[in-house]
Amino acid sequence: MGDKKIDSEMNLEASAEPRKTGRKYIQPNENRKNTTFENIAILLSWIVVILMFPLSIFFCFTTIPEFKRAIFFRLGRVRKGAAGPGLVWYLPCIDSYALVDLRTRVEVIPTQEMITRDSVTISVDAVLFYYITGSLHATIQISNVHESTLFIAQTTLRNVVGGKTLHELLTSRESLSHEIGIA
Repeated sequence: MGDKKIDSEMNLEASAEPRKTGRKYIQPNENRKNTTFENIAILLSWIVVILMFPLSIFFCFTTIPEFKRAIFFRLGRVRKGAAGPGLVWYLPCIDSYALVDLRTRVEVIPTQEMITRDSVTISVDAVLFYYITGSLHATIQISNVHESTLFIAQTTLRNVVGGKTLHELLTSRESLSHEIGIA
C-alpha cells in the first residue's frame, strides 16, 4: 500500500457537509482569558518554582528528541502548537504534555478472506507504511491514531478488492497499489 498521512490541513472546500474538521474544530486557547482559579494556580506554581529554584530546574525542563513533538496542555486545555525538538520549559504542576512520534511506522495488515466482484473468495494481506504530519491533530482529535490508521487501511483494502474481479487483481498489482494509495 502507499504512504498514508495524517494531516492537520483538511480540505474544507471539498466537504459540503456542515461537519467541523481540521484546525477549525480545535484551536489553542492562548488568546482566551484565564479564570481566577487558573491565575491563582499558575501563580502558586511559579512561586513554588522560584522558591525551590535550584531543585526545580530539574523538573521544569524536558528534552524532546528529534523525531518527536510535544503537545502541551495547561490545566487540561491545549496550550500551543507542537513543541520540540530540543529543550522545552514547562510548569510541572500545571502543564502536562503528550509526545507524538513522527517516524514512519510499518504495520502488517493481517490476512483476511474477501470476496471479489465476481464472487471468488481470496485471502489478502498487506503492509501499511504511514507517518504523522499534524501532531496536534493526531493528539487532540483522534483517540488512538495508530489503531485508527490500521482500521482505515483494512477498510480501504476491502473496498478496493471487493470492487475488482480476480483477473484484474492478478494482472494489475501496480495499479491496484496506486489506487489504494490514493484512496
